[in-house]
Amino acid sequence: MISCFFEGQHGKVHYQISKQTAAAEETEINDRGKIEDGTGDAVLFLHGFTTASLSTEAIASITASQQPGVLCLTMDFYGGGLSASPATAYTEELFTSQVRELLDHLGIQRVVLVGNSMGAVVGAAFAHTYPSRVSRLVCIGPGGIPIHPSDYARSPLTIAAKGIHALGAAPWLGPFIVWLSGMFIVFVLCREWVRGVIKRLLFEVEEKPLKEWEWQILNNPNFFHAVSSTLREFSFYPDRSDLWEGLHCRDIPLLFVSGSEDFISPHWVADRIIRNYAPHARKILLDGAGHSPNYDSPDMTFENIRSFVVHGH
Repeated sequence: MISCFFEGQHGKVHYQISKQTAAAEETEINDRGKIEDGTGDAVLFLHGFTTASLSTEAIASITASQQPGVLCLTMDFYGGGLSASPATAYTEELFTSQVRELLDHLGIQRVVLVGNSMGAVVGAAFAHTYPSRVSRLVCIGPGGIPIHPSDYARSPLTIAAKGIHALGAAPWLGPFIVWLSGMFIVFVLCREWVRGVIKRLLFEVEEKPLKEWEWQILNNPNFFHAVSSTLREFSFYPDRSDLWEGLHCRDIPLLFVSGSEDFISPHWVADRIIRNYAPHARKILLDGAGHSPNYDSPDMTFENIRSFVVHGH
């Protein structure tokens, strides 16, 4: 992976390029990270809320190594990873504009987008706004989904996820809850003995995302603002049928990837979107997977999306 930066409208943007050696003659990358002489196929992986590009780095590397000639990209959204955390509203438009700026900077006209969770909504919004620049879209555990009351009976944890989101988005209480949660992660959950107790009494707590959150909390002074603003301004749970219908009208190939154990974006909601809004779309169900299989099981996820990403079917 080649780590690069460029200056976006709201500050520096960090992205990574992974290019298979076999295709090196097709693409040259100069010392500023700019792509010269064409790119072949390009795939941009978009991470979810608070996870940064670390969650997409593995699947991007796997895709590049398994598919010679495919240019794979990851990026940190504003407010996360090594990108800037501007004191602004973290809206859908902010993130879609950031994607456009990256593609413009690299001279890429069309791209395959693979988004997880929040990244899937950003990808859908970008494809809706700039349809000529997206050849295909993969949505892994997407936000912007139509949650119905009946879903809570099928997946009680879904109402907990939606409730936590609502609290975090509250105008006055939200920032305090976000700060308190961050302190709990750094000073409690990141302690190995605490995770050991939780594992014995309840369930295993994954260390990877905790360490990533800890790094961002300790190194990004505006991280809490970015999280709070995103919770308030971004469309996680509101029904974004406008996006899904728009992708159908624009005939942009669409693949949903759902984990059978995902309670944040339950797998049957993708069926509802396909049935009501995007009948041209397809769905793949990953048995035993959670909300971010691209992070937890990148090899399995790649094998399931490979044909669609590379060939469009």
